[in-house]
Amino acid sequence: MNPGSNSASARRSSRLLITGCGRSGTKYTSFALQRLGLDVPHERLGRDGISSWTMAITTEKRPFGPPSSQVSFEQVFHQVRDPIAAIASCMTFNRESWDFISRHIRFPANAPLLVMAARYWLEWNERAEQVATWRYRVEDLHASALIEICERTNVSCRARLVLSIPRNFNTRREGRAVHIVEELFRRAGLNAPGTVRAYLAKPTTHCPVTWSLLEQADPLLCARIKAKASDYGYRNSDNDDGATIHPQSIEYSVKNI
Repeated sequence: MNPGSNSASARRSSRLLITGCGRSGTKYTSFALQRLGLDVPHERLGRDGISSWTMAITTEKRPFGPPSSQVSFEQVFHQVRDPIAAIASCMTFNRESWDFISRHIRFPANAPLLVMAARYWLEWNERAEQVATWRYRVEDLHASALIEICERTNVSCRARLVLSIPRNFNTRREGRAVHIVEELFRRAGLNAPGTVRAYLAKPTTHCPVTWSLLEQADPLLCARIKAKASDYGYRNSDNDDGATIHPQSIEYSVKNI
C-alpha cells in the first residue's frame, strides 16, 4: 500500500475557514455563523468548518485547530479588524500564542511588545491574503459583509439572529467561563443575560496604542501598516475615529437585511 495515498484519502474537505490576524473577532463570527445554522466552531473543526487565526499558516503543529494535512477548505474568508484596536489586543496574547507566532514570524532582537504585535498584525494578515478567497472587515459584519457571507455560504440571511448577539461578545475581559456560558445559552437558542456575563467577566486592560506611538517605535513598520490599513478600508490617523464607511456599507444597511 502506498502510504501517501492513504494519508491523502484521510484528508477532509471542509466547507469554510474564517481566518486572519488573532484578536480580529473570529470568535464573534463563529458565534454569528452558528446562529445562521453553520457549524463553524472557534478554534476547532466542526461539520461546516472552523474559525481560527492559527489556520492562516500551513503547519502540522498549532495550539488550536487541526494540522494542515488533515483538512482543506472550499472557501477561505479573511477577516480583518481595525489595526490599532487589533494590535492593542494582540499585546495581551499569552505565551503559548507568542511561541506559535514566533515559529512563523521573525522578530527583531529585543523588539518591544508593541513592535512585535504590530509586525504580527501585518505579516499574519499578509499570510491570510495568500490563502483567502474573499476578505471583509469585521466592522461590516452587521451590514454588507453579512449579506455577502450568506450568499457565499448559501444560507438564509436571518439578520435578526446575528444582530441580537452582544457587540462586546468575546472581548478580552470575558474569559473562558463566559464563553462556556455563552455556548450553553447558544445551544438553547438564547442570549446569556448581561448580568451573568458581567459577573463572570475578568478585569483586564489593553496597553494604549496610537498611530503616533507606533510611528515612534518603528517608523518603517508603521508606514507599511498604514498602507495595509488603507488597502483594507481603514483610516490611519489618530485624528480619525474608526473605519472608513464605504458606499456598499450604506447600500446594505441593517434596515435592508
